[in-house]
Amino acid sequence: MRTLALWSFATTITQHLASTTCAAFLAQLFRQPQQNFRQRLREFYWEAPQKPGPQRQHLSVESCFAPLLRWILSLYRADELPLALDVTLCRDRLAVLSLSVVFRGSALPVAWKMLPANEKERWMPHCQALVRHLGQVVPEELSVLVLCDRGLQSPRLFETIVAQGWHPMIRLTRCGYWRPEGQEHWYPLGTLLAGPGRYYLERGHLFKGDPLACTLVALWEAGYAAPWLLMTDLSPVRCRGGFYGLRSWIEQGFRVMKSGAYHCERLRVAEPARAERIWLVLAVSMVWTHAVGGCEAAREEPCGLSGLFCEGIARQLGVHRRGWLVLLVSALRGEALPLPQLLLAAARPSTPQGVFARLRSPP
Repeated sequence: MRTLALWSFATTITQHLASTTCAAFLAQLFRQPQQNFRQRLREFYWEAPQKPGPQRQHLSVESCFAPLLRWILSLYRADELPLALDVTLCRDRLAVLSLSVVFRGSALPVAWKMLPANEKERWMPHCQALVRHLGQVVPEELSVLVLCDRGLQSPRLFETIVAQGWHPMIRLTRCGYWRPEGQEHWYPLGTLLAGPGRYYLERGHLFKGDPLACTLVALWEAGYAAPWLLMTDLSPVRCRGGFYGLRSWIEQGFRVMKSGAYHCERLRVAEPARAERIWLVLAVSMVWTHAVGGCEAAREEPCGLSGLFCEGIARQLGVHRRGWLVLLVSALRGEALPLPQLLLAAARPSTPQGVFARLRSPP
């Protein structure tokens, strides 16, 4: 895995994932021919038959998901682990299904699947497979919350997450029906809340054709055109309105991967399997910058209030950018580059907070 380390190092310093740019950087750094490094990086994501030599090996990126998460957990300092499952596009070539650890306003990819963009294919089996890849990695004492947007609404995904001992929180569309626990009548989801300023929180069943037992969370804050409708296996007393807000952090993680830092949208690799291997380089680099940036941010946060589950904290500088600047300054000063030591995240507040305290339940 020396090639992975070299490419991740070059990607971190140059803030560019392309093999040509990283090969040029490594050639200048080690004073070796650029073509040697470029060939080495290209062979990293090639299939075994395309590689020269008798000891050709094929890198199965799925085998790297569990070790990657174990590395993150060895650095992670929190009682709860929030994961987000979402989709992003690399231009019109690739659709990326990513399961990520959301962390301090960003996200660290730990499992992913790439598919050709703009082609019809069932996403849900791939999403379920990503969850299963990591099911045996997380310690039982660590509570895991998996956050999904509306496009991934599925009872099968819900049950797959629960089977790992994790807690799903999946956003629903307003189409569908709900039956409260102990009742026989089904109610349209779109009629549960009369308007902004109200919430609904109850156990019951979703999906009239094949009922699924769950907790329904409906929130409609003032200023929003529509409510949040969420299904989870958490009991009503454990639900917090701020939980689902963490899902937006994966979008900031996608921004870092693209125009915010690594420029993944410029990749010329169109084959999904090859792009999946390149994504591993990106994942390793992001753990480095986020660990360094998170420790730096923790030193500057007043009273330890900023962190994993705290709301309303304005960050002037993202955790990735902060970590990259620390590494860049260390290099310019001729100092040893700080390595990942901790992923510091504050624990969730012990007292109920958030939108439930500001809204009213329906009469």
